[in-house]
Formats: sequence, structure tokens, C-alpha cells
Amino acid sequence: MDENLENFSNADFDARLFVSYIVGTNKVSNVLCTIDNRIRELATLIHQHVADNHVDLFKRASDIDNLQNVLQAVEDKIRNLSISLSKVKKKIDTPHETLTTNVTHFKNLHITCAILRNISRVATLMKRIQSEYFALHITSLSLFSLNR
Repeated sequence: MDENLENFSNADFDARLFVSYIVGTNKVSNVLCTIDNRIRELATLIHQHVADNHVDLFKRASDIDNLQNVLQAVEDKIRNLSISLSKVKKKIDTPHETLTTNVTHFKNLHITCAILRNISRVATLMKRIQSEYFALHITSLSLFSLNR
């Protein structure tokens, strides 16, 4: 390989420095001719590679198209699955929310009933106490009137 073309392969290649060097040494036409020849060789090699492997290249292109079709089908199925999942979620969420609301109402009703039962017991006890008090009061009045 030509020493001027080897410069292109280096990791620290500086295009401006290379052009300055070529212009300064008056080798522009030689370098351009060499580069043109290398480009033609490369084009020939690429053409030969494509000609030798065209069946495999077409098969790979076809496989890529098939893969794209499969991926599209998978995307469609995922989209449909997502829609179905949303529908199922709605079917579950609505009854669950209703059930949760009803459970809350039932708990509140249970607490209210317990309080009302306690109030009823207190009222019944108050009536018993009042009747006992009234009976005791009548008995004490009777005893008071007998003692006189």
C-alpha cells in the first residue's frame, strides 16, 4: 500500500495536515491519481463481492422483510392484548369499586346499629330505673303515711 494512503488508516490522521504536506511537496496529482485508482479497485471489489454473494444478499433482504412482517404482526397482537386487558380491567374495577363502597356502607351501618342497640339498652335500663324509682317512691310514701 502507498505510504500516502497508509496515513488514512491511522487513528491520529489529520486531513488538514495531510493536505498541507501534499500541497507543499507538489504531489497533489500523484496522490489524487493513487486515490482514484484505489477507489476504482474498491468499487471493483464491492461489485465482485455483490456478484458473488447476490443470492445470499437477496435472501437476507427477504428475511428482513419477513422479520418486519412478523414484528408488525406481534405489535398488532400486543396492541389487541392491551385493549383486551383494558376491557377486562374495566370489568373487574367497576364491580370491585361497587363492592368496596357497599362494604364501607355495611361497616358504617353495623357501627350505627351497634350504637343504636346500646342506646336502646340504656333507654330500657332508664325505664327500669324510673319504674323502680317510682315503685320505691310509692312504697316510701306508703310507709311514711303508715308511720304517721
